[in-house]
Amino acid sequence: MDFTIYISIASLLIAFIALLRTFKKDRENAIHNKKALIRAKGYKTMFGKSWRVKIWNDGEATATNIRFISKDLEKLDCGIYLNIDNDIFPYPILNKGDSFEIPASLCEGCNPAPIIKFIWDDEYRKNNEREQVLEF
Repeated sequence: MDFTIYISIASLLIAFIALLRTFKKDRENAIHNKKALIRAKGYKTMFGKSWRVKIWNDGEATATNIRFISKDLEKLDCGIYLNIDNDIFPYPILNKGDSFEIPASLCEGCNPAPIIKFIWDDEYRKNNEREQVLEF
């Protein structure tokens, strides 16, 4: 066999592997672009007189039907109270980069690391879940 045949076969093999990698990367990007990611963080307002919790969509896709659960915050002795209107959750729609805020009250000796859980729908699937510590 001529040496050029080996080079041709190797080139064909490399091109095929590159094609497979590109296909896989494109598929991963397509999935990534269909996912929303809901996050939250507590902060003190500018003049330090009150607290708020900011909830935002850090993903690429729009989140809908956003729900909020926290067994830690439901405890009477938690010391963190969120002023949530009864009709705010499920939050209907949160586009990429959009946010909303909830007023909060913190008592001395409050739970320093309450666990919160968000559930939402996006293009990728329904009932996505994410737990996190609500930091203040």
